[in-house]
Amino acid sequence: MVTTPDIDIGIDGEICEGETYEFFASASDISNYLWQDGSNGETFIASTSGQYWVRVTEQEGCTNADTALLVVHDLPEVDLGPDTALCAEQELILDAY
Repeated sequence: MVTTPDIDIGIDGEICEGETYEFFASASDISNYLWQDGSNGETFIASTSGQYWVRVTEQEGCTNADTALLVVHDLPEVDLGPDTALCAEQELILDAY
């Protein structure tokens, strides 16, 4: 009896801007991987928000697919104000805004 391959690329992911996220196609007895961009490796590295999917084909020709969402969060902007020079005994309190 031929069965549909089990495939799991993991849960939805979240990263910060400038980072990457690796989707791993966890499956057994797979002869072919096809990701949404046409690549065919066992893993896929993503760095932009979106929905990612992989379709796998096993040796007998049966296929299955899995999808996950990646959210990329913008980095916060921080401004500590203008540069300041202090004398040895002076104190400065920084206020991020």
